[in-house]
Amino acid sequence: MLAGCSSGSDDGTTSGSSDSNGGDENTEESTTEVPDDLTAADVLAEDEVSGFVAEFEAGDENPITGTQIVHEEDFYLDEETSGVERYAVGDSIYIVHRGGCDVEDRGDSNEMNDAYVPAEPARGHSLEDVPVSHSTTVDGEAVYVIEPDELTTMYVSTETGYRVRMESGPSTVAEFHSWGETDPIEPPEEDCGI
Repeated sequence: MLAGCSSGSDDGTTSGSSDSNGGDENTEESTTEVPDDLTAADVLAEDEVSGFVAEFEAGDENPITGTQIVHEEDFYLDEETSGVERYAVGDSIYIVHRGGCDVEDRGDSNEMNDAYVPAEPARGHSLEDVPVSHSTTVDGEAVYVIEPDELTTMYVSTETGYRVRMESGPSTVAEFHSWGETDPIEPPEEDCGI
């Protein structure tokens, strides 16, 4: 079989790359068909969970790596590559960098409220209108594959209904874990002039 090609089998599975966003080797090569009427609303179960942790990498030439911790409406973001930390707590975003701290009103901030990893699984899309493409495995875990738009692919655990991985655009990948295990986000200890 040629690289990038698929071949079918009688059991509803196919072999070959199943990742349209150029994902990595952690996504298995076989897929399984799912019912045509299965939607993201049927399989996602994140509504009752207070938070998660996402390890991410964004960008091609000079990738930004980091960790984002979400708890309810707040988040903490550590851009490991640049050394910038962001704390979105209540109505404020605290930005800590090189020993200094700035604070901005969250509503007026130029910083994206979700930073690199959106808290909502399919922002701008009704989950009832987003079909499940197929199922596969990621790091040995069975997942549903959901593509809310041409730039985004979500891998959702078939067991928990939580996102395991999300790929956005040509080069952003986030790995999710610690669903429901995060603590409330607190402002930084640095003096931010408040």
